[in-house]
Amino acid sequence: MSDIREILKHAPSNWGRFGANDELGTLNFLTPEELLRGVSQIRVGRTVSLGLPIADPTGDLVWPTRIPAQHYMVNDFGMYQSGKRISTAGSGGIEHADDVIQLSLHGATHLDSLGHIWFDDTLYNGYAADTTIGGLSKNGIDKVARRGIAGSAVLLDVARFKSKPMLDRQEEITLDDLLATAEKEQITIQPHDMLLVRTGFYLHYVHGGVAE
Repeated sequence: MSDIREILKHAPSNWGRFGANDELGTLNFLTPEELLRGVSQIRVGRTVSLGLPIADPTGDLVWPTRIPAQHYMVNDFGMYQSGKRISTAGSGGIEHADDVIQLSLHGATHLDSLGHIWFDDTLYNGYAADTTIGGLSKNGIDKVARRGIAGSAVLLDVARFKSKPMLDRQEEITLDDLLATAEKEQITIQPHDMLLVRTGFYLHYVHGGVAE
């Protein structure tokens, strides 16, 4: 493998582009004007979930080094039925269900923070790697959560473009693939658009295979 220094030597960098204290990166491009541009493109009031099941009885799609989600009930009807829990005084007979889930944050639909990966003991925008000790004090996902991600997005269905239900394992998606998919879909990609690229890859797992 090539040394990362050689790979990055002539690569563009956003460090300092949005100020010395920035922890959002190119999310800074999602201005109120970009949000309004995205809203203006809505034509159908339908929502589509992009999430996958968590703690699925048939198994979760997780990276091999990570533990599948653990889900268990801490209160349900059985607790009242067995007499181990009774309705509290003043509840009017109301009972409740409650549960707990434990999961690896890379074991579900997720977004990496800018502090997830670093090199030469330095995170995005020049922050020291020791700011990750005991939890990220810089470039944490909490900064993104407070900021939010909303703007104009386009769906590029690369699998459909290639006439497949899902891309093959280790199949490369090139810039030409993305541009050709957009052309076939009659989509014009504009500056600051967010690209939602459909690969269908998870179907390898859903249909009984192993996602490698």
